[in-house]
Amino acid sequence: MSVLDADVLADARARLGALFGRTFEEAEPVGSGRNNRLYRLVATNGHTVLVKQYVRDDRQRLQREFGTLRFLRERVGWLVPEAILADSERNYGIYSFESGAVKPASALSGHRFGVNWYPATPPGMR
Repeated sequence: MSVLDADVLADARARLGALFGRTFEEAEPVGSGRNNRLYRLVATNGHTVLVKQYVRDDRQRLQREFGTLRFLRERVGWLVPEAILADSERNYGIYSFESGAVKPASALSGHRFGVNWYPATPPGMR
């Protein structure tokens, strides 16, 4: 997957326009994942969102990610992206766009996020 379906882009723009009362003109690809298509859409007032079209498979990726982000947003607020809307028919979701930088997993640690990670030892292996 590399290019967002024109149908998805048109639908997302129309629904965002109705929701926010703005036109979302600028569309720019974000990243180069193999399973999903990611696009950053920018409104005429600068408001930015992420459109994510999911690969179709039996994992229900859209429903799981969207539901998880909604659940987390209700509990921890701005610490996670906002799940704005989901379209199961076209298999895409729209989320708040959180700017930042991509880092390798080795650069991340629980201590940077105020979390202590404890290794899990399977029963019988202690």
